Amino acid sequence: FGYLLAMDSPTAHPRGEAYHWGTTLWHEMAHVYTVEASNHLVPRWYTEGIAVFEEWRSGPTPGRKIPLNVYQAMSEGKFLPVASMDDGFMRPSYEDQVIVSYMQGGLIMDFIALEYGVDKIVDMLYFFRDGKPLEDAMQQVLGIDTTTFDKQFKEFIDIEYGKLLRALPGWQADQKTAFEALEAEDWQSAVAAGQRGVAAFPDYVEPDSPYIALARAYSRLDDTENQFRTLETFWQKGGYAPRALLTLAEGYTERGDTERAFDVLKTVQGGKLNMSGHYDHSRPGATLSGDAVLEGFVVRDAPGLGKVLQAMTLYGLVDALRGPGLNFSRATIPFSLSPDALVLQDARAFSSSLGLTAKGRIDRRRDTVDMEGTIVPAYIFNTLLGRIPLLGRLFSPEEGGGVFAVAYRMRGPLNDPQTSVNPLAALTPGFLRGIFGLGQEPAGQAPRQ
Repeated sequence: FGYLLAMDSPTAHPRGEAYHWGTTLWHEMAHVYTVEASNHLVPRWYTEGIAVFEEWRSGPTPGRKIPLNVYQAMSEGKFLPVASMDDGFMRPSYEDQVIVSYMQGGLIMDFIALEYGVDKIVDMLYFFRDGKPLEDAMQQVLGIDTTTFDKQFKEFIDIEYGKLLRALPGWQADQKTAFEALEAEDWQSAVAAGQRGVAAFPDYVEPDSPYIALARAYSRLDDTENQFRTLETFWQKGGYAPRALLTLAEGYTERGDTERAFDVLKTVQGGKLNMSGHYDHSRPGATLSGDAVLEGFVVRDAPGLGKVLQAMTLYGLVDALRGPGLNFSRATIPFSLSPDALVLQDARAFSSSLGLTAKGRIDRRRDTVDMEGTIVPAYIFNTLLGRIPLLGRLFSPEEGGGVFAVAYRMRGPLNDPQTSVNPLAALTPGFLRGIFGLGQEPAGQAPRQ
């Protein structure tokens, strides 16, 4: 650490709903400030505590998020005295002690902020910069010794979590029952156990939260209103589970609250989205029709597109889809959205690697797709070739150039559709204008994207 921060990419980690790369970046950036402010003399536990505290207070998914094993450690009295906190990181004595120490550090900062003020956290950093030990820093900044601090912190934990910790075995049983009932397709039992779990501990919003089990059970019972309200509470309390949040965004869209839907999606996807549209009528379930323009976005884990690109032997783009993602500069999407389906009409997307069109239907009830369109690989490269007179004649019989393209179709489950690819003849600029909406550019000017 220092002014230079080195960090791996999102694809360096196993994919799963529990990992949020943006939150991790927020955490690591906090270390840059604490380490530099203290001239690299801050205790390990103190900088980790601030980093966790900032995740909860101002990170991409704010809110206290504490794993179940940490609550178990709390109930067993495994939190360390503040003077020994570094041992939890440097000399752990049991399997989960490092993560327990992270969370205890965050809770200590939360306690200081509530009891003494956030400024005191910063003031102590400057005492560390001057080489003073923790005991002196606490005495001079907070006016208490470490033993007194431990007593106050224990009282804070008892007030915040005492009731939960005393009921923890019953809560764990309800959480387990809720997910087991889902597996057994016993939806009513899943609802009952999920409701008990949420009522006992409404602030637990990890990916294994009873909120998730409860929302899934409501979905299976076609109780869309309770499913929506459950996911809304999960999100508002800081929960992060991409599939759940996408479902919540759809719920907001169906209710006509597209602004709130975009607020939800900001935590899941990148890019800039502008959309205009209208509802067929004012009753629930009305079809929303309109046009969306998405700019500067990344596509990852798109099985259907990956199969098409693989069939075209564009393996570099296939690897991009599986890894960091395929960057697109712009997509224009005429659409209609109903509770049953998303229908695309002549959608177009452009990148430096390809251009594509799409029209068809995604069945939202069955999670299936029936889509067709055209893909032009190396879009900009080939268009530029077409503007060079000699090479242009090689690529197309029409002055101005043409490119090789394929027509594709994908049908079946969204996560594994069947695809077919048929090569098209050399394309003329007129045909390109038809499918991509392009006009002729003045000589020497790069084509628009």
